[in-house]
Amino acid sequence: MSKRVSRKIPKRLFMTDPWDSLGFPNDTTLRIMQESKRLGERAFISDVNTVQWKDGKLTAVVRELKNEPESMAKDSFIWSEEKRQALTPFDQLFYRADPPVDLAYLFPLQLMKLAELDRSVEIVNPLSALFSRSEKLECLFDPKFTPRTLITSEPTEMLAFLKRESTIVVKPMNTAQSRGVAVVKTPRELKAATQNSTTEINSLPFVLQSYHASILQGEKRTWWVDGKLLAFAQKVPKTGQSIINMDQGGSVQATPLSAREKRALPAIAQRLKASKIRLAAIDLIDGLVTDYNFTSPGLLIQMEQVLGENLAKKLLTLTRP
Repeated sequence: MSKRVSRKIPKRLFMTDPWDSLGFPNDTTLRIMQESKRLGERAFISDVNTVQWKDGKLTAVVRELKNEPESMAKDSFIWSEEKRQALTPFDQLFYRADPPVDLAYLFPLQLMKLAELDRSVEIVNPLSALFSRSEKLECLFDPKFTPRTLITSEPTEMLAFLKRESTIVVKPMNTAQSRGVAVVKTPRELKAATQNSTTEINSLPFVLQSYHASILQGEKRTWWVDGKLLAFAQKVPKTGQSIINMDQGGSVQATPLSAREKRALPAIAQRLKASKIRLAAIDLIDGLVTDYNFTSPGLLIQMEQVLGENLAKKLLTLTRP
């Protein structure tokens, strides 16, 4: 008779933005936590702002999820009492604070590095990736799979790029989720897009890229785990819009990969593996990489709904510590 081997129950900590700011009812982090409980794991949450260093000890305020939430509504989640504690007892820490990657985002990571937390706890994504890589710059890993791009804070260079391309997309370096992104056709629009941004003119640079009209039909969202394609779906803008904002009428549809998109996948997989980025969501237009999200990749719930797949379960199985 074979001896039964008992498996350790994983303890996963999810570090997020403050509870009231999470994206109910479509928050990817909470969906992963919901599925973690269904798998019999122990799931905990911590507000990133509670990370603290005191007398040589790293702690944060932590709550454990006590139920299997029936829905993603805010009141479906039942928590234990808050407790300030060390982070070393956890098997895995998912750092899921949303961009921008500013000092508020980086400071807790710096404390984790100071405490050498990554020696005892697996951090997803790794500190090395979160510290040293920019989502805006990671898109540029291979010119064959990147729109024509200029990164600068010089207005004269921006004007020259606009003149060459006639229509461009302007992206601030320090925002996310389409905030501050603009389609620009004239010098006046360019000035408005740069001066109205949260990026200070002549301080942080902007990303300027060639405009692809096929964005009106959407862009492909691809979800990755450990350099392997987990799922894909089409993000579609609201009718008549060029910027896809899921909070302002954008939608997700199940569509096949095009031949050009398929050609980009091996290069993306290789880059993710080389960068040791475990979780990522990468967007493509015309087979070109236009957005890289590895700080807090999202849209998991919407993709599950249109694909009819339990992506959260697959993700947790692949990343089980």
